[in-house]
Amino acid sequence: MFELAPAFAFAELAFAITLVLATANSLRKHHRGFAWWTALVATCVIGLGVGAWSGFAFSYQPTPHLIVDGFPVPSAFHVLETYTNGSSRWTNLITPAPFLSAIGNAFLFLGLTVVPVWLINVLAVRKRQIRSAL
Repeated sequence: MFELAPAFAFAELAFAITLVLATANSLRKHHRGFAWWTALVATCVIGLGVGAWSGFAFSYQPTPHLIVDGFPVPSAFHVLETYTNGSSRWTNLITPAPFLSAIGNAFLFLGLTVVPVWLINVLAVRKRQIRSAL
């Protein structure tokens, strides 16, 4: 059976690298100053931090009988099973590659937090182009 976790983590890494490099190239192309580069580095650090926390330490309980570890890509599920004799116990269902799921979450958040810097840069460039055309 083919494991999708490594492919999925690689896709998230490629997504994050593409967004970070596109943003860096845009900043370099338009000769942005220290504040822009600081914002890019800060969003990268924040994205990795939030992503690592989300992947390794975040748990939520969508129903009373289910606890999920990791967000948005879960790394484990804990299900409360109730038996006919009235007893119940938690059963842990761990994904095949929980570490890769958690790392993938960090990469995903890294890519997503860089988007505002890129978008604000693009809008600032467009505004400058419109002003120079008038």
